[in-house]
Amino acid sequence: MATNSIEAAEAAFFRNLNTLVEPLVKQGWLSPGFLPAGLIVLEIAGRKSGRVHSVPLVAARIGEVLLVSTLRGGHSQWLRNLASRPNLRYWVDGGANEGHASVVSKGLALPDSTAGPQYLGLLVALLQPWTAVGWTFAIICPAAGAATVP
Repeated sequence: MATNSIEAAEAAFFRNLNTLVEPLVKQGWLSPGFLPAGLIVLEIAGRKSGRVHSVPLVAARIGEVLLVSTLRGGHSQWLRNLASRPNLRYWVDGGANEGHASVVSKGLALPDSTAGPQYLGLLVALLQPWTAVGWTFAIICPAAGAATVP
């Protein structure tokens, strides 16, 4: 089977799975809370089209930030979109929030660690070596002064 058909099948699988999972996550099911990791939904503007895409993802809550990762790095459209357009809306605990993403990836400049909580620089430094083996990370910080959107 050709690589393109494998990638197309994988994309179709996740697209179908996301249509089932997304409404539950937006209602607050499986959000990071009691357990530090859970599901969130990112609403990301496409880097070329500007069209908003919703993506359910597993995230870990670290203080006031959310950490999302993937081994698919260069194949994950949502990460490419975040690197180009870091402002986003995300759903956690049943509510929408405004935020800003910092992408930590091999070949990208390290994100500005002064644009978030004090420990953001340490988190970026801890994650950066893992990018050499293909991991890519997005650190989601709440927008300054942002409150949950009803």
